[in-house]
Amino acid sequence: MEQIPKSFLALFLMILFLVVGVGVITVALDAAAAQRYTADATAMIEQYNFSDAAIATCKETAKEKGYNLSVLVMDCNNDGVRDMAELKTTYTYSMQLLLIDRQSHVIRSYAR
Repeated sequence: MEQIPKSFLALFLMILFLVVGVGVITVALDAAAAQRYTADATAMIEQYNFSDAAIATCKETAKEKGYNLSVLVMDCNNDGVRDMAELKTTYTYSMQLLLIDRQSHVIRSYAR
């Protein structure tokens, strides 16, 4: 008779660990997708030499994917030519079971 409560407890703990594990993996996949998008946007802005059209396209794509992209273009040596851009991709994630709701994270990248 004492095996029944132990079995139910073991089953409950296994299901709990499974659900938490799936949640953690989902959050990790969301973070990886945001990092991949930031790298792609950085490469595109570098490829098009910091053009306003490329930056606008990247911002539209970010909005479609649920991210917020801000781009700060800089002229490092004051010669009138854009040399560098700082990209900040903000994304949110949630894990309901662990009471983590809409946490915001920022990924930074630099285009040169």
